Amino acid sequence: MSINILTPSYTSDYTPVWDATADKNIVIMNELGGDILVRNSLVNAPNGSDIEIRLIQDSEGGRLIVFESDYNIINNNFNYDASPYGLMIFRGTVRSNGIMEGKIYPVDDSGIITGNLQITGQVWSGLNTLEDDTTIVTNCDQGNRHIVVLEGNRTMDAPSNIKSGAEYTWIIDQGLVGTRLITWDSIFKWPGGTPPTLSTTAGSIDIIRGISYDGSTICVSSLLNFS
Repeated sequence: MSINILTPSYTSDYTPVWDATADKNIVIMNELGGDILVRNSLVNAPNGSDIEIRLIQDSEGGRLIVFESDYNIINNNFNYDASPYGLMIFRGTVRSNGIMEGKIYPVDDSGIITGNLQITGQVWSGLNTLEDDTTIVTNCDQGNRHIVVLEGNRTMDAPSNIKSGAEYTWIIDQGLVGTRLITWDSIFKWPGGTPPTLSTTAGSIDIIRGISYDGSTICVSSLLNFS
């Protein structure tokens, strides 16, 4: 299956431009800057072709999403997550009468997709840069992978908003000097109960990876001394 992915910037009045040679067209619009009207476009949209539209709220959320009347939302079920960075997915098929018929893919108010989801291509979470301070604070709602460049000995505080079943990574950069130490909060559980000794060489990288099995602790292990 050939898939065409469109990544347009936000506009309040959006008309998709499809690729007629693709088996499926996917629109991904990140961080809506305001309310949006999604218009119907049959240009390069052959009868029977599949389309998918993913709209993601910005940091404020509450953006109104309106589809032109030629979109037939099955059962008029138009519930979507309008919270900050909330996701709305429309999946449909082009019909012979010019109607885009489909439904809003089930997404609850926590951004959880119900059902199976198959993705062709890469899936990744961008690195969240942590502020280097005496106590390093991690908000897991800002990502699953975090990086910090150490400029002194630090304490790694208990991360907030961890989820049961989620995997997390911390990339520890020793910076220009090296020999920096981290004292880990008790929420981090280590093999044998002992945290690792971090690399000491300037510019070296240590990677701490783990999974939370209960939403309140993270079982972690270390990959050390990338240099």
